[in-house]
Amino acid sequence: MSGVIGAFAGAAVLFVMLLTVGLVLAALRARRDGDAGPVVTAALVVAVVTAVLALIGGTIAVLATLLGPQVSIVVPVREFWPQLPDGAAIDGTSATRVAGGFTAATLLVDGLSTGARVCWAIAQGLAWFVPGLVAVLVAVGCRQLQAGRPFAPVLARLTMITAAVVLVGGLAAQVLGDVAGSMAAAEVLEWTSATLPGAVDDPNVLMPAATFAVEVPMWPVGAGLGLAALAAVLRVGGRLQRDTEGLV
Repeated sequence: MSGVIGAFAGAAVLFVMLLTVGLVLAALRARRDGDAGPVVTAALVVAVVTAVLALIGGTIAVLATLLGPQVSIVVPVREFWPQLPDGAAIDGTSATRVAGGFTAATLLVDGLSTGARVCWAIAQGLAWFVPGLVAVLVAVGCRQLQAGRPFAPVLARLTMITAAVVLVGGLAAQVLGDVAGSMAAAEVLEWTSATLPGAVDDPNVLMPAATFAVEVPMWPVGAGLGLAALAAVLRVGGRLQRDTEGLV
């Protein structure tokens, strides 16, 4: 099922990129002709398609994570690099590793706990649904522009709602995803005993150790504040527009 999600995500990204190219071409044409109508229409189409793809992709990701027998998940690990047995040598490389290693791995896990599944499903769903809501906001804004109502009250309200969702949803997606990955790392990598071949004395040279890692991103804060400011501008613009209409 994870392969289906990956294929759908790749196809969705490619499709949106093609639509975006069309949007750029429409913008260039509008700049030449002095007519913004084609740009608004193209942006509306791109936003609607993006919102639909986000809804479908998020639904698939959530259901696959909750109902699938296996889950593809990113787990944090302590910095690790496999150690070669004594006497082993590798020839032909053009550079030499001096230090460092990988700190995360993407695993296909069977038997993942319910708590980790739920946290990962929420994170994956939000990763799709939050951009989808932004696309809905763009679509509504384009539709209001086409109707000659750039400061419609519904647009200001939707912008404020989107600001809250982006702020909370963006933070929750990252934090819950990291929590789920840390739980999965513990479930997969925290071993209690091991049987090793005679040439290996320490299991830690063969497999990484689990760790707990949670990052708090800053982009949801900036994006949420920006959208909240835009909502305030739309409210002020709407008020000024109504006052101006009342003077006419």
